[in-house]
Amino acid sequence: MGQHTQPKGNILADWTIKLTKPSSQKKYSETLRLVCTEVIVDNKKRIMCFITNNFDWAPSSICDLYKFRWLIEEFFNPLAVIFVFFIARLFRVLIYLS
Repeated sequence: MGQHTQPKGNILADWTIKLTKPSSQKKYSETLRLVCTEVIVDNKKRIMCFITNNFDWAPSSICDLYKFRWLIEEFFNPLAVIFVFFIARLFRVLIYLS
C-alpha cells in the first residue's frame, strides 16, 4: 500500500500492507506493517522481514523486539531438549520400578 516511514540505518523497508488473498483477508482484514532489515546471522548478512499490526513503534524497535525474542528462544531451546530427555528417563525408571 505504501511506505510507512523512510528507512534509516539497517532498516531496508517500512511498508503499510494489506493481505490480498481472499482466505487471508477473511481471517485478517486490517492494515498491517511490513518492516525489513539487514541482520548478521552466522557472520553472513541476511534480510529479515517482520509483519506486525503495531504502527506506533519505530521500525528499529520492532526489529529489536524480534531480535530479543529470538535470543530468548535460543536460550530456552537447549533447556527444553534437556527437560524432555530428563522426563523420558524418569518415565523409564518409573516403569522399571513398577
